[in-house]
Amino acid sequence: PVEVKPGEVLIHWEPFWVEYTGQEGETRFLICELSSPTTNPELKAEAELKTLAIRDAIYYYLSHKPLTFLSEQNNADVLKEDLLGVINGYLTRGQLTKLYIENYLIR
Repeated sequence: PVEVKPGEVLIHWEPFWVEYTGQEGETRFLICELSSPTTNPELKAEAELKTLAIRDAIYYYLSHKPLTFLSEQNNADVLKEDLLGVINGYLTRGQLTKLYIENYLIR
C-alpha cells in the first residue's frame, strides 16, 4: 500500500491494460496502476479534471514502448521519470515530483 504523509493527497489513476502482439502473434498485456502524492489540492483537482487526457497520454507512452524495455526491472526509474514528464506536460497548477507504481504485471 502507498503511504501518504500528513498534508499530502494522492492522485490515483485506474489500472491501464496495454495489449502487445509479439513477433509470433502471441498476445501479452501490461497491467499497470499508478498514483502520485501532492500537497497541492489544486493540482489534484486539475489532474482529476484532465484525467481523460492524462490517461490517453500515459496509454500512448506505454503502448509505444517496446515490451522488452517495459519488462526490464532496471528501467523502473527511467519509466517513472518519463511518465512524470508525460503527466506534468498536462498540468499547469504545479508539477508532480513522485510517482508510485502500485501494480505492474506483464502476462
